[in-house]
Amino acid sequence: MNIGQPGFFPIVGGDGLILALKRSAESSSIKLLDRNDFCNYIGYESVGDFMNTSSKFVVATHVMVAMAAFKLASGKYRVFKSDFISSSVNTNPVVIRRILGLLRKAGLVVSQTGPEGGSKLAKNPDKITLLEIHDAVEDSCLFHLHYRDPNQECPIGHNIQDALSGVFADAESAIKNVLSKKTLADIARDIMDRSGISKKLAEGFSLEQLRQEFVFQSGKLIEKSLVA
Repeated sequence: MNIGQPGFFPIVGGDGLILALKRSAESSSIKLLDRNDFCNYIGYESVGDFMNTSSKFVVATHVMVAMAAFKLASGKYRVFKSDFISSSVNTNPVVIRRILGLLRKAGLVVSQTGPEGGSKLAKNPDKITLLEIHDAVEDSCLFHLHYRDPNQECPIGHNIQDALSGVFADAESAIKNVLSKKTLADIARDIMDRSGISKKLAEGFSLEQLRQEFVFQSGKLIEKSLVA
């Protein structure tokens, strides 16, 4: 399995987390990854220079939209297992369980153990904003300056952080303002509209009828009788 760019190979631990990356399967040169950083496994989008772009927010939203869509379609709160959700996200279940742990800590989902265990929404999706989801799983700071101080003898290195800090603050404020105005239900309804689920529910189909009479192809509902 390559990650991010061709030629990078993971060294994976027994818990499914990536311990390090190396240039090739035979290479002895490796880059150790921080096991305490949840970006491990789903967050390293540019491993060529080992700068990470976290995808925790989009994965957390994906997880919660699955729960929200069922609530909007049925009026009921369904318990979802991490293995089921991971098949939609197309990632390892350990990633989903860690995301759910963060969402649970923030009070956005509740979990139960046992044979019927899993997680479900803690409140109505109309009452959960995207900003709440973001803040539950991501660093509160959207934009980071250098993780290591640049060369202070260089005029660019000495002044770059001061020059950018105000710009970053304004951009962060604007982004958070947008996220605070969009709810989980807004995204779930959008996806239900795009996939054709909303239309069929409006026509009087029940969820059970949709399961029995339709399949999904490229994310859209298709009648089984039309599938070759």
